[in-house]
Amino acid sequence: MFHRKDNSNVVNDVVNLVKNNLIKNAISVGRGVIDATSSSYETSRILVNVMDPETMKHYITAEKSKRANSFVINLEGKSIVEDFPNDVIDFFMSSSSRPNLYFFSTDFLMFTYGPDFFGDLVNLINGIRPTGATIIIADDEYYGKISHYSNLAIHFKEVSGYALMNSAPRISYAAIPEYDKSHWPDIKLFDIV
Repeated sequence: MFHRKDNSNVVNDVVNLVKNNLIKNAISVGRGVIDATSSSYETSRILVNVMDPETMKHYITAEKSKRANSFVINLEGKSIVEDFPNDVIDFFMSSSSRPNLYFFSTDFLMFTYGPDFFGDLVNLINGIRPTGATIIIADDEYYGKISHYSNLAIHFKEVSGYALMNSAPRISYAAIPEYDKSHWPDIKLFDIV
């Protein structure tokens, strides 16, 4: 779980950067990714510009629309379980190797399904658990309601204009963007003493 303790631009940028790097690495080796987050549009736009089309077939977004696209799961918005049945997931991930990555964000789920999405989300996660890893990007107001389902939580918060990350209470890292030789942004972590 990625826990956004605050919803500042700095925190959102670092969370998206970590998410985008996980996605890029997964689809680069042929693993499937389903991205049902509020930033999926920006992620798909970025990836289309830097990844070859053959690799992009492993990346699927989800949106509440009727748009015909082979890389988009169209959501009705009534129930998560109805929108993500196993046969639909298997169809979209059929050309990808496992384990898959599944990204959901509480702000996207709230917008699409309303405040009562938790029960259906747990049912969906239980169904897809054997096929990969699920990462939930949780805003602070929802984190307490679903944190007990998580095996690992990484907390993100802003302090004096810097994004701090931690998973253990006594250790924090400043997250600074760093660019590789192809100018792709990555994260460099610095211990906070």
